Amino acid sequence: MVPTVYVEMERLPLTANGKVDRERLPEPGESKRVMGVQYEAPRTAVEKQLARIWAEVLGVERVGIHDDFFALGGHSLLTVRLMTQIEKELGQRLPVAAIFQCRTIEALAEMLRRHTESSPWSSVVELRLPTVDLLAEAELDLETCPEVWPGELVSEPAHILLSGATGFLGVFLLHELLQQTAADIYCLVRAAGIEEARRKLQRTLEVSGLWQPTYRDRIKPVVGDLARPLFGLSPAAFEELSRKLDVIYHNGALVNMVYPYQELKAANVLGTKDILRLATHGKIKPLHYISTLSVFPHKDITPLQFVREQESIDDYHEHVRGGYAQSKWVAEKLVTIARSRGLPVAIYRPGRITGHSQTGAWRADDVLCRMIKGCIQLGSSPIFEDDETLEMTPVDYVSQAIVALARRKAALGQSFHLLNPVVANVNELVGWINAFGYPVRQSPYEQWLRELKLVAESPASNELSPFLSMLPRKAQEEQPSEQAVKVLYDNRNSRLGLASTGITCPPVDAELVHTYLSYMVRSGFLPAPQEAAA
Repeated sequence: MVPTVYVEMERLPLTANGKVDRERLPEPGESKRVMGVQYEAPRTAVEKQLARIWAEVLGVERVGIHDDFFALGGHSLLTVRLMTQIEKELGQRLPVAAIFQCRTIEALAEMLRRHTESSPWSSVVELRLPTVDLLAEAELDLETCPEVWPGELVSEPAHILLSGATGFLGVFLLHELLQQTAADIYCLVRAAGIEEARRKLQRTLEVSGLWQPTYRDRIKPVVGDLARPLFGLSPAAFEELSRKLDVIYHNGALVNMVYPYQELKAANVLGTKDILRLATHGKIKPLHYISTLSVFPHKDITPLQFVREQESIDDYHEHVRGGYAQSKWVAEKLVTIARSRGLPVAIYRPGRITGHSQTGAWRADDVLCRMIKGCIQLGSSPIFEDDETLEMTPVDYVSQAIVALARRKAALGQSFHLLNPVVANVNELVGWINAFGYPVRQSPYEQWLRELKLVAESPASNELSPFLSMLPRKAQEEQPSEQAVKVLYDNRNSRLGLASTGITCPPVDAELVHTYLSYMVRSGFLPAPQEAAA
């Protein structure tokens, strides 16, 4: 309960009723300081360099050697920027793990000193993140999720809970639920209050071109946070919700490809446990869980790996890499345990979700969007292997398919792979970008990387500059041998379930890519082709 940040103000903003207006309270800015940590100035030349870099990246006046990078406001994008600056100024190319293991100036400076005395990085013991025992993490006690006997389920739900409604897939799921059902949709949203949550949901729908005034009465914001016990609700409010709801769509998660498992556990794993608690207490509620194909990592050095929809994820736990994939593996395992205890469950595993196939609406912070923009800005792209392909699954197909499948009683107990059966050759993708009007030549990877580094060091900006420290130095580093496996995902359940609906996945072709590029121009993310050429 002790605050970590204090902001000094002359007076608190008040509402018309004389209460504190939380929405008008300022975010901590340059005055933010971690309380309880006594400031100690940098002592060595390296500590002074690091402190200056941290202050610049974090936007604070000064940083002591015991201050925690993340407590000062650091997050994944700032972590990448920090790594880039350290490589540029100190000549040290840090692994991502270094920032999470060495969260203070003192610890990071010591780690850098040790690395100069020993090579490679793997010999610096502190860099090794704790091994995660995924099976041990996937324990579900009977109090959280008891054995249940659902009985007759509601055929036309009146009250549906959707988590992650303000995310990219989530907002389209919200739209589809409002379109395909007559239910009120309860949306779990992080906000200071109900009105802020309502505005946040409406704004997200508007940005995606989905808002309709008739939605206002059917969207029911629930102010809560997946990372907090019981979502931050009081026990009474949680119990009331458990009695009211008919169905749950659990789409919410902290999506971050940089953070280690422990940083994602609260939202992605413990949040799923509370979703299961909500589903199995009060009234039994079917759970539609949105997972990811990354719970099936490449586990065999074989030319081909075929993954069926009903295949158990159990045999893959030793091969899952990366905090996000690990957290989603554990969460899905918890869901399957709940299913074995009687909870009606359906699992959906999307592929790489891209923009809307008709409007082109897409999130600008998507990695693929940033890669496309970065290559257009540079006027150059790496040359890819002839068999290098890219799977792109439009978000409207994924959201329509999930809601249509979920409305079928036969979906419960099944798993569904939602991915595009038609993939794009990456070199073809570059050709389609050129055909749209952006001159993008292709160069060997090392040459392309040198060009990007030159731009990053100049006043000109590039969308990929902040990620330089994470790009491999050589082309062969992009695909380690253990990942050189072609994986085919079965989608028979999805095809059969959608056969009579008319819902099909648009192929990846020039038309789809041009729809995306047109949206990027309209939204201001990209300049028009003639401007880019100039």
